[in-house]
Amino acid sequence: MTCAMAWIGRSRLAGSTEWDDDEVPEPEEVVEAAAKRQALYDAGVPFFTKEIFQDLSRQFKMTPAERKGKFSVPGLDGRIVEFQDGTGTTPISHVDEDGNAVEFRDWSNPLSEGLEYVMHRPQTFYMSMQKIDNFASDKSQLLYCNLMVIFSLAVRSKLTKEVIPMAVAPLEEVQECFRASSLAWEASEPCRELRSILASAQIPSGVSKIVAFACGTLSAGWEDSRRATQHAALLTIRDALQKNPENPDDIKCYAQDPVYNDADKAVIEGAGISVLDDPCGFTEVDDSSIVLSISPNIPVRQIISDIARPAVVILDQIREEPPPDGGDTDPLTRRHVRWLRDFYKEFQFSHDVENFGGISIFVRRVDPPPNLAN
Repeated sequence: MTCAMAWIGRSRLAGSTEWDDDEVPEPEEVVEAAAKRQALYDAGVPFFTKEIFQDLSRQFKMTPAERKGKFSVPGLDGRIVEFQDGTGTTPISHVDEDGNAVEFRDWSNPLSEGLEYVMHRPQTFYMSMQKIDNFASDKSQLLYCNLMVIFSLAVRSKLTKEVIPMAVAPLEEVQECFRASSLAWEASEPCRELRSILASAQIPSGVSKIVAFACGTLSAGWEDSRRATQHAALLTIRDALQKNPENPDDIKCYAQDPVYNDADKAVIEGAGISVLDDPCGFTEVDDSSIVLSISPNIPVRQIISDIARPAVVILDQIREEPPPDGGDTDPLTRRHVRWLRDFYKEFQFSHDVENFGGISIFVRRVDPPPNLAN
């Protein structure tokens, strides 16, 4: 079974022969790196690029033999950081005083006898501008690394090494949840409000795709209706935009969330939404796209503003006084707030806090300020 946990693998700078070398940087190194990262940020240097996401996607699709035991990610300083490929191995929590490797155990939810955790699939760990310090202070090789390779954990038999399927709701229940939630959504006042905003806003023509991030699983047994409604809204947006003759009549819908299981994928794809593996969703974002992301636990707003200027972005509202650390979900910085306010007109969507929280629809301005047009 796949768990709601992930494991950070071992790392090193390219050219090093030992994993996790230079583990703890000196305090002055941490301060110097923070200053250099801030200088890059102040200069407007993108912290995320499509090229890096495309390369990570290519590496994730390789076989373990093709990866040769590692994943490579460029740091903000241009140096390559390598992450050990732990696919198919048990995570090690620490080495004891006798030099023996000790397997990871979740003491809050211990496994049954004969079972063990295994690093199952590689995925991207995205770090916001605010969060790099939390990890950089522990390892010198991560001082300039805002993307790391981590592994989803699964449970397998110690004897046969076979992964045990995760217990999820039956496919029929997931289908019924999505059907009922979609019908309720289509008949709701918030749905009419969304359609009204989309009809009245001057949305740039030529929208060809909608890309959603972190809409969540439909089969967890809690908040399934909320997540199903968010996916249904994706289809509402598509249908509304396809009525505009200046848009294609086959607008594509994509969704990326590493938590999707087989039942989720069957229902979502059956509704006409293509599921993309991490981090392929970001490679689809461009100026002809619409992006939907509601309270993700990755910095979607920071990423999107670095890689494209979508026609519409549907995101959490801008908080006038964000937490000092940027908040735990999709944090903003001054640069990204300025990007939204300079290039987009905001329409607040306020009628469905239960399913969407406090979100806004940001429509790209037809005529941005002259000094910002390029």
